[in-house]
Amino acid sequence: MYLVLASLCCSVLLYFFQSTSAFADPLMGDVAAANASLSAVEANPASAAFLDRTQVSWSPELFKTETIYARYPGFESASLAENGMGSLLSKPAFIYKPNSRLSIGGYAIPPLPIKINIKKENLPVMLLGTLNYVDIVAKGSLKGAGQALIGYRVSNSFGVGVNANFQSVGFNAELIPSDGGDSLADVTGSFTTITSNLGFRYELTSKIAVGFSFGLFSQKSTELKIDSPLMSQTGGAGPGGNSGSGGGTVTSPADNFLVGIEAALNAQTRFLLDLQYARANKSETTFSLVDLADKKRDVYDTLAVRAGMSLGVTPTYSALVGYRYEPSNLGPGSPGPDGTAGFGTIDLVTMFAGFDTLKPYSQYSLGLKMLAGWVSERSERPSSKKRAAEVKEKGFHAYEISFGLVYRIASLGIDENGELPGAYLQKKTFIPLTVLRKF
Repeated sequence: MYLVLASLCCSVLLYFFQSTSAFADPLMGDVAAANASLSAVEANPASAAFLDRTQVSWSPELFKTETIYARYPGFESASLAENGMGSLLSKPAFIYKPNSRLSIGGYAIPPLPIKINIKKENLPVMLLGTLNYVDIVAKGSLKGAGQALIGYRVSNSFGVGVNANFQSVGFNAELIPSDGGDSLADVTGSFTTITSNLGFRYELTSKIAVGFSFGLFSQKSTELKIDSPLMSQTGGAGPGGNSGSGGGTVTSPADNFLVGIEAALNAQTRFLLDLQYARANKSETTFSLVDLADKKRDVYDTLAVRAGMSLGVTPTYSALVGYRYEPSNLGPGSPGPDGTAGFGTIDLVTMFAGFDTLKPYSQYSLGLKMLAGWVSERSERPSSKKRAAEVKEKGFHAYEISFGLVYRIASLGIDENGELPGAYLQKKTFIPLTVLRKF
């Protein structure tokens, strides 16, 4: 129960920053390594150096429908379905270009006194070999967030970039039985992450470019305080038998590597492919709710694949197609105190609460991008005598608007040799929107 509560509290943090992962445009399969677009600069900051001008974007999720199923041997199938408006919150995306070679981006948000209320009802979780249904009532507050990014185009074909990200949230969560009764636990704490990426982009020709980035630094810090009459039953109680604290700091340098290629027929027709290798922390441990003991986590290195296409239909309209395969770095684990901790209740609770997604998953997308708001820029050919015929009009579209449909499906099965045998399925369909403004 102790670690379930800790996981629920960390989920509150993910509510605030569920759009802050280093994903690019889902309508393009989240490709980012060689994609010279504003949506890709967090994953590869070198791409910022190749943007044509200052720009800002907003990327909400207009609508989503999601269903999650879980089945354990000997118990009825449990499911949770949600339909309606997605998250309209969107992390700031901004790049300022003082000249054609230099790009500067970032934002800073101070601690805010605003509390955000979160409530999730009737979540099915497996605790100590029994299927239970619980409600989560939580409050979270932003303790600060920021990003700094700089990209520089060393030459016409080569660029380099680096970024740093900081985000911190405080929270309080209460766990209540869905069928009524006294509170099971009250948890307070904070969650802080600091990351940094270094990236490069090189244009081999006017039509082909490659990109590479890796995580320079990643640190996650957690502080938790738990008050619960149940903790003494799981051996996690502190003095008095009903309270305790936990947390710690995990530092992972060079934990992921992203490489990709872009092939362009013209400005509107592009094909992109990414591969991302993520290195698992083999020394990671967690508390097993099956064996009620600290165990090493059954984690693996992964290789993800992302692909995207932008197909020009008219001078102002492009069709977008994307595919993404994201493997799971978490295995089934094995029973016994000498075994390993695999996918289980903590992960399922986080997924049911809507703050994480089941892996492995495949994602398919189809969308449309529109250019609008033509801005004229007059350019004159050098001549001592200017003639009307020599004056040439140039310009750019001030707005880029893209929207479409994304479908994601994930399934996972754990047999009798795993720590917690079960079968899981998640299906999600959502409509993302991106509005980009150039200056």
